[in-house]
Amino acid sequence: METNKEFNHKVFNIFIGIFIVSMFIKMSQFSFSGLFKIISFSIIVLLSLFLILFKKNYFNRKIFVIFISFTLWIVYQFIMGSSDILFSVFYLSSLLLLFSLSFFLIPKLIDSKEKILDYNKVFFWGILVSMILFLLLSIGNPNSLVVAERTRFYSFFSNPNTLGAFSLIGIITCIATYTLNNNKKYLIPSFFYLILMFSSNSRGSITTLIFALSISFLLIKLLKSNLKTKLLTIIISISVIWIIFLLINSHAFDTLIESNSFEDLDDVSSGRLAQWQTLNWKSPSIIFGTSDIKIVFTNYYLGVLATSGLIGLSLLITILLKIFSLMNKLAKNSNSIKLTWLNYLLFIALLSYGLFEGALFNLGNFLSIYLLTNIGIIISYQLRVEESQ
Repeated sequence: METNKEFNHKVFNIFIGIFIVSMFIKMSQFSFSGLFKIISFSIIVLLSLFLILFKKNYFNRKIFVIFISFTLWIVYQFIMGSSDILFSVFYLSSLLLLFSLSFFLIPKLIDSKEKILDYNKVFFWGILVSMILFLLLSIGNPNSLVVAERTRFYSFFSNPNTLGAFSLIGIITCIATYTLNNNKKYLIPSFFYLILMFSSNSRGSITTLIFALSISFLLIKLLKSNLKTKLLTIIISISVIWIIFLLINSHAFDTLIESNSFEDLDDVSSGRLAQWQTLNWKSPSIIFGTSDIKIVFTNYYLGVLATSGLIGLSLLITILLKIFSLMNKLAKNSNSIKLTWLNYLLFIALLSYGLFEGALFNLGNFLSIYLLTNIGIIISYQLRVEESQ
């Protein structure tokens, strides 16, 4: 007879599967895709209520300290945020819900290595099937390919960068699923995702993948190395990262070599460098933030700096450092080097993508949800293991 716990886990997986499909439709070229913004958010709310009703609780003081820091950051953003009170409450509540899901609610149910694997398998298959269907829908669709200065493939997404982001998540699910069960067949779709990512010509996704893989391997190497080896590893890793980036982006390479102007360099960054010039560095708003922002930033950290000032950005960096510090402490006590590396990979991917995405920590961002929930699940699992020893 099926236990109540097994039933809850199946219901949870169904919620996640429906959520994945809704996120794909939300970002598609379907005329009714806008409706799924409401549907995908509603699924998250229902999932949260389901997990709140799940009786098993897990509390850890180390996570609670991070939660308090996160809450203070949200409160400060609310004080300095938009003059639209209703929008501020909705946006900041979604941030709080995202963090609660990642570090409190989902870890209540996903409390073993096998369940972490199951969680990633749902994403693995959901993304793979959806990406194949979108590719089939793009056949004969004139809006699936745009030939300009940068030829970009859209598949059936409304934006080529979205294709790049979903391909990035697909690759990470392949790596995560393989890391958790050592079955190489789960790596096969990563080649399919790589082709889609490069055809989308999404610099943010490509750079994020390079940074995440390189820096996560670097962190594992540094974990138990001596100082000389650490310095040598850092120098070699930074050199390799930049060489690979320039090799895969010939336009960027040519521009960096031949550029004589800021405009050329800004072109390489797809206009991201110019956004730094919109900030008034001599105004008090750079310290405290301002709600008088007319631009949509494509760099999450720059957006936080503009709206919450150096104080808000410092609070965010403090939260990220607390999470990273906890990950490092758990890494030193962990017997699973693969699980530690996977969490480094997820964390670096999250931070790196924030350089190219203006709404990183957001319930409407599929990549943010997948990465942050996995980070929270793995940290909670490692804390449980540590407590049981």
